[in-house]
Amino acid sequence: MSRHRGMRAMLEDYDDGLDDVDDEDYDYDAANQVQDTEYLYERAYSGDKRAPQPSLPGPMTPPSPGLAPSASVPQLTHLTAPKAGDMVTARYSADGQWYRARVTAVTPLGDGHSLFRVMYEGYGNEEELTLEHVRVPKKAATKAEDELKTLDLKKGIQRKAQVRMPTTTKQSSLRVPQNVTKSRSVPGKLGDKNGSVQKTGKCNDKKNPSKSKNKDKKSPSKSPQTNLPSKKQEAKRKSLLEQRDADTKNNPRVNLVVIGHVDAGKSTLMGHLLVKLKRVDSRTIRRYQKESQQIGKGSFSFAWVLDGHEEERERGITVDVAVTHFSTPNREVTLLDAPGHRDFIPNMISGASQADAAILVVPAKVGEFETSFARGGQTKEHATLIRSLGVKHIILAINKLDLVGWSKDRYLEIENTVVEYLCTLGYKRSQITAVPVSGLKGENLTESKSIDLKHWYKGPTLTGAIDTIPPPSRSGSGNLCMIVTDVFKSQQQGGSITMAGKVETGSIIPKDKLLILPVNVLATVKSITSQGAPLTVARAGDSVEVAVTNLDDDQQLQVGQIVCSPHKPLKYVSEFTAKVLTLSAKIPLLVGQNVVVFSLGSGKPAFIQELVNQIDRKTGEVIRSKPRCVPRESAAELKIRTIQPVCLEPFRDNPSLGRVSIRRANETIAYGIVVSVVRAL
Repeated sequence: MSRHRGMRAMLEDYDDGLDDVDDEDYDYDAANQVQDTEYLYERAYSGDKRAPQPSLPGPMTPPSPGLAPSASVPQLTHLTAPKAGDMVTARYSADGQWYRARVTAVTPLGDGHSLFRVMYEGYGNEEELTLEHVRVPKKAATKAEDELKTLDLKKGIQRKAQVRMPTTTKQSSLRVPQNVTKSRSVPGKLGDKNGSVQKTGKCNDKKNPSKSKNKDKKSPSKSPQTNLPSKKQEAKRKSLLEQRDADTKNNPRVNLVVIGHVDAGKSTLMGHLLVKLKRVDSRTIRRYQKESQQIGKGSFSFAWVLDGHEEERERGITVDVAVTHFSTPNREVTLLDAPGHRDFIPNMISGASQADAAILVVPAKVGEFETSFARGGQTKEHATLIRSLGVKHIILAINKLDLVGWSKDRYLEIENTVVEYLCTLGYKRSQITAVPVSGLKGENLTESKSIDLKHWYKGPTLTGAIDTIPPPSRSGSGNLCMIVTDVFKSQQQGGSITMAGKVETGSIIPKDKLLILPVNVLATVKSITSQGAPLTVARAGDSVEVAVTNLDDDQQLQVGQIVCSPHKPLKYVSEFTAKVLTLSAKIPLLVGQNVVVFSLGSGKPAFIQELVNQIDRKTGEVIRSKPRCVPRESAAELKIRTIQPVCLEPFRDNPSLGRVSIRRANETIAYGIVVSVVRAL
């Protein structure tokens, strides 16, 4: 005891002889020099009286023993986002158990994800959780509701809103360029106004089968049933498809998207090409030149051929996807001018998902190419995205080569750099055609006049390269799948509701029955048009406008919805397994990460549920099962769970619906194919 008492007294009386002038902490570097670490501290002396620190509120304190964990939490296949004030079942981060809680606040994080602050019932402590750690219990129907539902089904009552808001069409004050339409390319939310899928019950009356049959016709069902198409309708379809194949045998149609870094000159290049091909009259282009010079942007006159919105002309960048058509000696081309700015990548994906081939525009000016190809530039990301969307042929347009004196060395340097990167994505050298051009001067678009260029370049012009694009193989015999890119009321069709989009698979003829998912609404085809001209049949690959009837109003239709046949409806899934290739992302793939899954131009929020296997990129063999993370530039098999059901199918069954791109924090981190799906409830 005396020894311990003496040591304590010695430590209390110890004085190092140094006076601390300021309460700062110091450290030493490698050269043994004193370095100020800028940490403040307070020296405590024996005998000081300190107030007891209160315990920190929050999840570190366990819940009260009286609050039993809900072991029977239903594992819902469809995750519903709660609102502030809703009662939920939350997973407590301290012990991983599920407890009753109330949502006190919802903070949007972007990309469709949110952060939910919950307060646990009976205790009062709060924490913030993501959606995969919050469950909204299914609301149990009361006895009165059950009786009312049964009564309604027996009487065959179809409860609908009796008052409908009139739909109006807004007339735009902007002048739209000739033969150019702007696609509303950002997909809307799937579902009705509440974000849910329509559900109704079925009627079964054994006493009077005839009444039951009539009641089934009046009451909408979850999967609308229609009679199979008649033999006459199918024979007409077959005849029209054969006639269409014969008419387009010499000049097949190709959907072409223009991509590249912002300010690479994409709109100027394609606008000047349309002028050269006489798609824009000289009077219109002179007006654009005069108006652009008045606002100090004289070099943007050709870009205004495609950039028709006031915002695009003021900012000098493309925002929406411009759609126009032109012809070459051997091809009928649908041109899609996609934005290059990183803020509008979803619009670019929407346009590229409709394409069969792509023109990748890169600037040859010193400094601009290096910026566009480096990390943060959009050249690499755009090339990766079109690869994930199934685009098989690329025209590499090396633009602004006149600014470097039509240098052959600069051309070869850029060509070798870009082609080498495209080959790492899986492209073959035979699928890439490089062309030197000048969008502002119009050189080598339809013909070459520059002596400096003709001295060393003997290849095709831009239109010549477009003529060599292999026509994609299309068949009208598959299941119908069409993505809605715009909804409007057509004055040419007498104010009928019209859907615009690209037919991915299958075919459409007048009087066909269409099923619109996920709202489960039936419609009848009234007429089909393309470029303002009527069509007797729309087959896979066609960008068309379909006027429909038997719809209550256009509020039921939204951009991003899918049109299919009611006899062979497509599947909506909430969980799927995919084999992906990871890119050079900063953070590796981890379980629980929030991501955005893009398929057919539509992005839906999701999260990584499980890392199944890490795979060798070259051989496809499994390297590691259930890895802790998936690093950059590797291959893996993932299980992904979506917040909302999405339309996907295995790649082997339907390649168009079997490709996915995965993005996080405005960056593409992986892309791949769907292996298997779990159907949503």
